[in-house]
Amino acid sequence: MATITITKANVLPTANTTRNTGIAGEALEAGQFIYVKSSDNKWYKADATTLEKSGNANAQNLRLALADAAANQPIVFAEPGSLVSVGTVLTKGLWYVLSATAGKIADHGDLIAGQYSVNMGYAFTTSQFFFNPYPTGITL
Repeated sequence: MATITITKANVLPTANTTRNTGIAGEALEAGQFIYVKSSDNKWYKADATTLEKSGNANAQNLRLALADAAANQPIVFAEPGSLVSVGTVLTKGLWYVLSATAGKIADHGDLIAGQYSVNMGYAFTTSQFFFNPYPTGITL
């Protein structure tokens, strides 16, 4: 399975979405998976190649962007434990991991040596994603 393409126009919070805000450190789009850098407290696209191990503060602060934001502008994101409609067809019950493609998720089988295994959540339905990131601290 390839990296999952999320249609940003169809990313919608559900009644079970906890929202929060921050400042984007780069241009971000709805449906991208993001993390906050402790060095500047801004949000950036996360990926399985550069995200540090689970003990690192960056890996502990993963979120799901709910709207677009330009660099240095406010970003709205879903907190862990949120159910979000993601505008793509998912495999119900399948767990997805952070992709090597910045801001995306993929099937675990798409990761290669040197990438971090970061569980991002699972498909609650074929269109809703239960966002519950768990950095394993494991590098393949």
